[in-house]
Amino acid sequence: MPPLTAASGCTAAVRAYLWAYASGAFETMRAVVYDFTESRSGQHPRTFLGHGTGSAWKGSLLCDD
Repeated sequence: MPPLTAASGCTAAVRAYLWAYASGAFETMRAVVYDFTESRSGQHPRTFLGHGTGSAWKGSLLCDD
């Protein structure tokens, strides 16, 4: 779901949360991917990273609370 903005005709306030996924410091490809969600549920990063699938992401997960 794309974020709602005044430019898209949305006039009501919407609470959304932003998850940022970044490549490691020693990776050759540097990237940051942003994911807007409707809650802070831990299910969002698990789904995004493919938890429970055969191709799930593997690495360190750092959370700033």
